[in-house]
Amino acid sequence: MKNEKPVLAIETSGDFCNVAVYYNENKYVQTSVKIGRSHSKLILSIIKQLHNLTGTKISDVKHIALSIGPGSFTGLRIGLAAAKALSYGADCPIVPVSTFEAMANQIAPFIPEGESFGLVNKVNTFEVYYARFQKTKNSVKFVSQVTVVKQSEFPAPAGERVFGNLELPGAQVEKIVFSPSAVTIAALSNTEDPEAEYVDPDLLEPVYIKDFNINIK
Repeated sequence: MKNEKPVLAIETSGDFCNVAVYYNENKYVQTSVKIGRSHSKLILSIIKQLHNLTGTKISDVKHIALSIGPGSFTGLRIGLAAAKALSYGADCPIVPVSTFEAMANQIAPFIPEGESFGLVNKVNTFEVYYARFQKTKNSVKFVSQVTVVKQSEFPAPAGERVFGNLELPGAQVEKIVFSPSAVTIAALSNTEDPEAEYVDPDLLEPVYIKDFNINIK
């Protein structure tokens, strides 16, 4: 354990700023603060506080695990900017983790093995992000990748449980706070061969799925 390096995990895809210093499932420190869209005001100070609390510094970190989306445009950008700044400063690699896959893994303990389920996250007044997963013996797997669908045309299969942060016409959605924990992000990044997941920070962009258009008047 003395030579074990921690993972710094960052999750800013929604209203919560989630950060963790993670060694393993039994040894970690995490902070979760609900701050709406004000991640930029707190994220670096939260990271500093966790390093002080754990007696670590960014140069001690094995890699930065980053929730990469899809999710809030602003939140994801701020999380990525913080991760890139730390990565460049300490020559520390970044491992991107699917926000939906992390959320599915948190729900998985409540799903029978072999059963499929859906996840929805609000995009705007008219659209949602939607993906389907299947519970496997030790994890979850995508049945269908994340897409953007109109709320009025939501295609949930009959009888399949759906979890999300909004109500949808014609579908019974079990309400959850759509905010994966930083610990889950870290755990999913901690593969046996994490180098296979490292991405050049210069090439790393959040996963939005949907194009965002800015109208200039």
